Amino acid sequence: MNATATQSGETQARTASKPGNWSLQFLGATGTVTGSKYLLRAGDSKVLVDCGLFQGFKQLRLRNWAPLSFKPATLPAVVLSHAYLDHSGYVPLLVRNGFVGKIHCTEATYELCRILLPDSGRLQEEEAEYANRRGFSRHKPALPLYTEEDAKRSLTHFAPVEFDREIELGGLRTHVPIRAEVAVIENFSAHADYAEILDWLKGFEQAPRRTFITHGEPAAADALRHRVEESLGWSCRVPDYLESASLE
Repeated sequence: MNATATQSGETQARTASKPGNWSLQFLGATGTVTGSKYLLRAGDSKVLVDCGLFQGFKQLRLRNWAPLSFKPATLPAVVLSHAYLDHSGYVPLLVRNGFVGKIHCTEATYELCRILLPDSGRLQEEEAEYANRRGFSRHKPALPLYTEEDAKRSLTHFAPVEFDREIELGGLRTHVPIRAEVAVIENFSAHADYAEILDWLKGFEQAPRRTFITHGEPAAADALRHRVEESLGWSCRVPDYLESASLE
């Protein structure tokens, strides 16, 4: 589950765009933990944060086949938070559909994507071949969402970035210091629970104007929304799929 806080003047991003022109569109991970995609716009500039596959129920997986709200060829850059397929697995399709920009991530994320994305493409091909062989698909023939070759081709767009380095993202020039450490955890998941998320949010020196809860199932996301509002008194909501929010 993610809590995204927005605060005017809080970000270190520097852009020529006029104040009030910032917007954020939720293209995934709303009402579900999969399909993370967030389109950030500033004037005429835009960048896609995460590029994940929808997974699980069929009505979610069908969104992978739907056209995006923008033409991939018009997108200058993508930023990946990490390599899980629900955050990176749509990259091969984005590239196949016309994206020619750069995909920024850490070196470790890139190394994992070199393994995960071709494997995902190969599995897509195997599933399509199985459906055709068994004849249970209404599509004749059943086709993979993308292929192993599509995935390998998409890797040429990756541009790994070192920590604490300034880069330009499709007209947005931003410097975000990364403070990270390597830690040993005793459980199988490094995801924060609601108490740990609240502890992190309490560290804000100034309350955000708005907070959005994403990357959670509906009941869990709404429960976290309620806890944030109750514990911190912040304006908090769970966005809808394809919703756009002005970041004024």
